[in-house]
Amino acid sequence: MSQEALAWETGLHRTAVSLLEHGLREPRLETLVRLGRALRVSPGEMLDWYAPPEEFNTRRLGARRKRGGRGTEAGERSDAG
Repeated sequence: MSQEALAWETGLHRTAVSLLEHGLREPRLETLVRLGRALRVSPGEMLDWYAPPEEFNTRRLGARRKRGGRGTEAGERSDAG
């Protein structure tokens, strides 16, 4: 299936499909569901093989510690302060 056809089926922009395909963007859950329907696979099947690169894990952990301490997600309030 072409990027244009997948974009049409999912309601996504073709550039969004390209960014997802090249790993430059991470899909939201809603996007995974849309892609799964268009490709006739479950979101679970699409994620079954996925393991994020080590650099991604390290970067995310560092961002959490800097913003809120003790693993607080970015955007969540911390009780300290």
